[in-house]
Parts: sequence; C-alpha cells; structure tokens
Amino acid sequence: MSLKMIGIGQGRLGPRLVCDQCLGLIERTSDGSAEWRATDSPDGAVIYFTHHGCTRAFRAARGGQAGWQWARIEDLKYWLAKNLGMRVEVSPGEPLQPYQVHGALLDLGS
Repeated sequence: MSLKMIGIGQGRLGPRLVCDQCLGLIERTSDGSAEWRATDSPDGAVIYFTHHGCTRAFRAARGGQAGWQWARIEDLKYWLAKNLGMRVEVSPGEPLQPYQVHGALLDLGS
C-alpha cells in the first residue's frame, strides 16, 4: 500500500498516494483506484493504489486479472471512516447514497 508522507514544501511532509506500479503520485481521486486481491485469509488483503493506466500492468505482474477487486478512491474514505467509528458527512442536505460493489449493497452508515 503506497500511502506515504512526502515533502509538500518548506520542510513539511504530507500524506500522498503513490501508484504501486509506476511509483508516480496519484494527484486526484479520479486518476486511480484502490484494489486488492480477493482472499479467504483471516489476515485480510493488502490494499494497493494504481493509476487507471497502470492497472493492467500491475495485475499482470501479480498473476493476472482474475481475483482482483477494486473501489474508487473517493469511496474508500467512507468505508474507512465507518470502520473507525467516525462520523461520515456529505454536503449539507445531500443524503449519503447506497453503494454497491460487485452487486452487493454496502451500508456506509449515515
């Protein structure tokens, strides 16, 4: 998982996402996705981040396309917040919409 503290100017560090294939910065959530290989392991799965253009090469280098699942980076923050017991908010007056992954409805809370 390439979540790294990277220099953001004048001796300061800030968290940034780095593509696990090309090692370049993922500048916007729309530039890439979070992905993991499906597993039955009790230890779960490692989350990787890739640019959309790097996804096929990343998966090919790790055994091929089969078994990979993914989520939009912007949705990952809701899952993480819910699993950490944090309050999840969206824009005022905007209800949190149900979200589906592979046909399964996820409860993101309210």
